[in-house]
Amino acid sequence: MVLFLIIIIILIFLIIIFLAMPNNILINGGAKMNKLKKKKKKKKIKKKIKKKIKKKKLKKNKTANTSSSFSDFVLNPNNDKESKSLNIIEINNIIKNYISNSDTFNNSDVLIIGSEHISDNGNLIISDNDKYIIIRNGAFANYTKYINSDFSNYPIIYIGDTAFYNCNNLTGRLKLPLEIQTIGAAAFYGCGKLTSIDFSKSTTLKIIDDDVFYDCKELSGGLIFPSSLEEIRRGVFYGCNKLTSINFSNSKTLKIINDEAFYNCNKLSGQLILPSSLETIGGGAFYNCEELTSINFSNSTTLKVIEDGVFYNCKKISGQLILPSSLETIGGGVFYNCEKLTSINFSNLTSLKAIEDNAFCNCKKLSSQLILSSSIKRIGKFAFYNCNELIGRAILPSSLETIEMGTFYNCEKLTSIYFSKSTTLKVIEDGAFYNCNKLSGELILPSSLETIGKGAFYNCEKLTSIYFSNLTTLKVIEDGAFYNCNKLSGKLILPSSLETIGKGAFYNCNKINFVNFANIFYKNIGDNAFGVDYFNESKEDKKRGKHITSYEGKIYPLFIKGNIFPSNKSIFGINRNVKNITPRNITPQNIATQNIATQNIAPQNIATQNIATQNIAPQNIAPQNIATQNIATQNIAAQNITPQHPSNQNHSYKKTLNGTPLYKKHSNGAPSNKKIEKKKIRFAPANL
Repeated sequence: MVLFLIIIIILIFLIIIFLAMPNNILINGGAKMNKLKKKKKKKKIKKKIKKKIKKKKLKKNKTANTSSSFSDFVLNPNNDKESKSLNIIEINNIIKNYISNSDTFNNSDVLIIGSEHISDNGNLIISDNDKYIIIRNGAFANYTKYINSDFSNYPIIYIGDTAFYNCNNLTGRLKLPLEIQTIGAAAFYGCGKLTSIDFSKSTTLKIIDDDVFYDCKELSGGLIFPSSLEEIRRGVFYGCNKLTSINFSNSKTLKIINDEAFYNCNKLSGQLILPSSLETIGGGAFYNCEELTSINFSNSTTLKVIEDGVFYNCKKISGQLILPSSLETIGGGVFYNCEKLTSINFSNLTSLKAIEDNAFCNCKKLSSQLILSSSIKRIGKFAFYNCNELIGRAILPSSLETIEMGTFYNCEKLTSIYFSKSTTLKVIEDGAFYNCNKLSGELILPSSLETIGKGAFYNCEKLTSIYFSNLTTLKVIEDGAFYNCNKLSGKLILPSSLETIGKGAFYNCNKINFVNFANIFYKNIGDNAFGVDYFNESKEDKKRGKHITSYEGKIYPLFIKGNIFPSNKSIFGINRNVKNITPRNITPQNIATQNIATQNIAPQNIATQNIATQNIAPQNIAPQNIATQNIATQNIAAQNITPQHPSNQNHSYKKTLNGTPLYKKHSNGAPSNKKIEKKKIRFAPANL
């Protein structure tokens, strides 16, 4: 009983103490209990979340979640290392087999992607069993739904021809994958909403095929090409006129920039630095890139060929042009109309064999002395046409065999020509030095010369003498060859080998007072070969009549040594109608440009067969017929001798897709690589 009372007293005492405790102690104690409970709950939740994430990742590796974005895409962890350490040989063989047998191709390691492999969100649907991916030819051609342009996480090794042809819903920045080896012809042709290209992950990309980004007009900013790239093929960036720069600094293996690769990319600006590995620049590659200001060839120690029209109409390229010593060919029209170029050093080009037609035509500011290297065998038609600031002496190589039509036409400040004791030069063609009216002093021609063409030295009015005495093989001086060289004076001693003197050959050379015709038969001397301009004669001379029909008289006290000419031969005739033979009608407007076919500016197409030299010379230069329509000086003049703009009609390019040209239409309207006729070159507008 006593014990029971003691227990009750103790309990009452404890209750009194508990009730007497401060409130904050009770609150804090309760809070701590709550925190402990919450921590336990969080740990349980985290464990559940981790389990769910693991399950999701496993699902993603088995099949791509259609709701995921490319940034969520994860390669199978078991295959990741294998995919990154690429088997290049295996991939190359797969691509070759696919290209040659695309219809029957079958490989268990390769998934061939078509439009059926794309989700509603624009992402590709693949499985972890797909070691490699090929996007088949024309897979998404003219596809109208959204496609995500980030391919960087997919094991794509090949994008087929016309794969994304005309996909206007492929937008923004195109990110190319690591494994990509080749981008097929016209793969992104006409994707007008692509704004940029990221090659940064594409460390195995070797070939960008024909027309891949043709007419992607919204591509802008700069391009940085990968180090693995070997070839940029025809028309890849044709008409991408918002591109502003190209960076080849990483390109260690790029050998070919092919025809029209950057044609009409007229916002490309500043300096173009070409890669050290480059061997060939194809025709029209940088045609009309008119904002480029300079070209740096200093690294290009293996460059051998610059093909036709490469820098045609790049009007802002200025200053000195230093070409690489490895260069062998400068193609037709390469620097045509590069009006601000001031100098070129050819003397170090010890491998250069040919400067083709129109190469430096209309480079009006070229003002250096022209010293050509001894290796050059050909200087093409109109190569330096209208380079009217070229000064001083032109030193021509001893290896030269022909100076072609209009080569130095209108180079008004050349003062002399040195033929380097040439033993191979056989022909100086029509209009070669036409209107080089500062050429002065004595002209010493090489001993090997056989033919001097029509109008070759037309209007070289400061030449004082021509040295023929060492010429043992010269057979023909053609029509108008020395027309209006009115400072030629004294004796003219023609070589004994000479067989023909054309019509008007020495017309208006009225200070020559003695001619040794040697063994020339009079029938082979053209009318007015030594005629005079009637309108420059005195009143007394005019009274003499229409023609001088003999070799005697007050006007021309010519003393003939050799054959005697009959009285009806008018080689010394005066023509009252010579107003039509004056230089104003042998001017550039009249030189038969329609025949020069510079529209086909490639060397093979410059149409030497069309130059119609038969029309460059006087046809009926007899005194009564010296009108220009008969001298055909309309064909000596620049209209018919001048180069014109290259056109797109017959310029052929060698490259085709794997030996077969492009393009045949797919059933869906997109082009393919089946055996079809390749579209003609788009080398220049028909009417520039």
